[in-house]
Amino acid sequence: MKKVLFIVIALIFLFSSLNLSDLLPVKGVFFVYALVSSLIIVPIFYKNKNLRINTVVLTFTYLFFLFCAISALINDDVGGILDSAFLVLLFVVTLTVIPSIDFNINKVVFYGVILSHIPVLLVPYLLYGIDTMPYHGIFFNPNSVGTVSATVFIVVFSVVLVKLEGIIAGRVERFYKSKLLLAGIVLLGTFYLTILSGSRTSSLAVAISVAVGLFYLTVYSIKQKRFLGLMIRGGFIALVAAIIIFLVVRFTSLYETIYNSVVLKFVQTSGSGDLLSHRGIIWQKTINDAGFFGGGSEYFTNNISYGAHNTFINLIGNYGWLPLIAFALIVIYGFFRSVKYTFTSNDKYKYLPLLSVINFISLSMAEVMIFTLSMLVMFFSLGSTLSKYEHQEKEVVLKTKTKKTRRKLVW
Repeated sequence: MKKVLFIVIALIFLFSSLNLSDLLPVKGVFFVYALVSSLIIVPIFYKNKNLRINTVVLTFTYLFFLFCAISALINDDVGGILDSAFLVLLFVVTLTVIPSIDFNINKVVFYGVILSHIPVLLVPYLLYGIDTMPYHGIFFNPNSVGTVSATVFIVVFSVVLVKLEGIIAGRVERFYKSKLLLAGIVLLGTFYLTILSGSRTSSLAVAISVAVGLFYLTVYSIKQKRFLGLMIRGGFIALVAAIIIFLVVRFTSLYETIYNSVVLKFVQTSGSGDLLSHRGIIWQKTINDAGFFGGGSEYFTNNISYGAHNTFINLIGNYGWLPLIAFALIVIYGFFRSVKYTFTSNDKYKYLPLLSVINFISLSMAEVMIFTLSMLVMFFSLGSTLSKYEHQEKEVVLKTKTKKTRRKLVW
């Protein structure tokens, strides 16, 4: 059954991105709806059929659906009630059904994203190369390449952080160098695609996630009383990195690519006095028009003729302030649960919930992320912060100056 769950979740991730591509434009989201709906019956196949219900999440979910239903009635909007119903279904599946199952959902999310999206990003690059600038691969909008690549980046980076923690504390896995090398290649590749997409929002999301991760590593090293060692190693690594960066800048066009794709956009928009590329006008009008219950699911089509370019503004325009507040409370609650999870959990994927929330919020500031990869990764991984189950033990090698000893550590 766990293998079936893994396949279903991986397909949910895949179709969410194909929905933004030339392969399944718009239609892909219906596959996501169907697959998410299928997960509601999962507890039937387990001996322990008791759902782990979090009253806080359930309350916010109920309020969100109630306010959306009122909005739909006021705006005579059947489409709005259906869209909100699928959002509520996602909340229930990821924050109630998934936490009730005895398995590591973060591990499923990690491998589901990797196996479903490395081909999506890699195959078009290998077949056609950089055929357009900004690069869009199989997607019809280059920003979609950026948001997907940034999300894959943070998923991999969250695991790298835990492995670096292990090195700091003297816990070393077998083949850890090979694993870190492979992860580094994926990180560099997804970061490069993020830059090629020209998406400033995605580049900023990556930068914020890396900054948060490095902050946590610093805090961890201080707690372990290994900060001085980290600074010494960090200084050496920084020197090596500086040499590599110098060589890359000197003998490749990477610097020009970063400047032309990302930096130049900031310079041009800030110079024109419109850093948000006209998004501010859309947001201001939406805020002024919204009221408590918005203007319906066709608000942006009928009144502005442009997309919201912001997840939260999209919710305000379609459903109003009250549904937005309920949705925001779910995300904020998830954020605080994920912060606690990083300090209390032994899961080797413990940073995934926190970084996925940060990634979703960052991307949502300038793009609509509803039922995209970043949103789905966030909600599925947040399920781990509500789970009552302990994760399996993993055998690692502890290196000391005198000898190697093996011991069981709970990740």
